Amino acid sequence: MTARRRWAISALLVIASASLGARQMLAAHQGAETGDAQTRKERARVTFSHDLPLPGNKLSATVVEVNYGPGESSTPHSHPGPVIGYVLEGTLRTQLKGEPAAIYKAGESFYEPPNGVHVISANASDKEPTKLLAYFVCDQHTALSVDVAESKPAKQRIIMDNTLGAASKPVSNHGTGYWKAQTLERLGILYARIALGVAFLSGIADRFGLYWGRNVGYGDFAGFLRYTAKVNSFMPSATIPFLGWAATAAELFFGIALVVGIWPRWVAIGSAVLLALFGVAMAISFGIKSPLDYSVFSASAAAVLLAAYQSRKSGAES
Repeated sequence: MTARRRWAISALLVIASASLGARQMLAAHQGAETGDAQTRKERARVTFSHDLPLPGNKLSATVVEVNYGPGESSTPHSHPGPVIGYVLEGTLRTQLKGEPAAIYKAGESFYEPPNGVHVISANASDKEPTKLLAYFVCDQHTALSVDVAESKPAKQRIIMDNTLGAASKPVSNHGTGYWKAQTLERLGILYARIALGVAFLSGIADRFGLYWGRNVGYGDFAGFLRYTAKVNSFMPSATIPFLGWAATAAELFFGIALVVGIWPRWVAIGSAVLLALFGVAMAISFGIKSPLDYSVFSASAAAVLLAAYQSRKSGAES
């Protein structure tokens, strides 16, 4: 390790040890803010910068406060010097090129090597803001951040101004295509949730005689139990009443929960398992064509996707 690198790492450790004091200073400054429009627009700023008096070296230590609003992210970039990050508020999603993505919550820190390509730096939540401190050590008068070519458009970008050496202004990159995709995703999830819930409740209505005319399937609960016996032909006849009532209770609960939207992740998982069991029982009793014709496995797959969406959403907001 060269003397220059040893000095740089030592300087980073000294700066990191001052994190608590810097956080208190930032909190005091935040309490003094007046909330005018210009201040609200500021997303990243230098809070401290000082040349390091190291023999034969021209290094500077800089502390930058970075604020990401809900759903905001930075453009892909790299830093000439090493960086230590400390998350003050919210949740940060970050990834260096060639490495897996990582999530850091308030109170956690991370390290970036010099010239590592930062492909993802984003607020992991679309509802809550994220704030972090970035500690830089690099050559004096050198830009803190250098943009690299983007492979994908970002949701909303924060570009570090090379002339000032600090991130100072946000650049909106919300195209109509992005908003259309987001809207379509939300509508698709809502459609799947309501469709599954109503399908469960429709079966409940049929087995209790709430349909009439050509809409009647089971007709009454006795008819439903006869169908349950056919679907579960491999089960002892004594178990059919229990299976019928258990399926009815599960479908009623999942149907109401899906329509109302409560406990979405676990209800979606339960619905997927229940539908998969229906499909397997139908395949055993009637052959594989029957559950495929009635799209039982397709409905189960839709419930799995609902659960995956809710897991991703919960992970971003936690």
